[in-house]
Amino acid sequence: MLKMDLLHLTKEQLADVVAMYCTEIGVVKSVVILQPTTGAQRAYALITMAVQEELDSVVNLVGDGQVGMMAVVYLEHEERPVPSFLLSRANAPSVAHA
Repeated sequence: MLKMDLLHLTKEQLADVVAMYCTEIGVVKSVVILQPTTGAQRAYALITMAVQEELDSVVNLVGDGQVGMMAVVYLEHEERPVPSFLLSRANAPSVAHA
């Protein structure tokens, strides 16, 4: 599980924050956010990593399961400031979003 501000970030921004966290583990190929509506207090991230060992690490560290070659991570709302990299960078996502 990862805690982040689900009320004030778009799905694209949430995907960027999840990707930033997982980049510390390995190479992130894609992040898909499943959230009923923007601002809902619960969501899931489906994360695809470059190699199986990195995927296993994501599942073991923050994951709630695995579906095929994707780690499933529950996102829980916690009021937090918007990460500065989201405020300062141009809208050019670093990983694929669906």
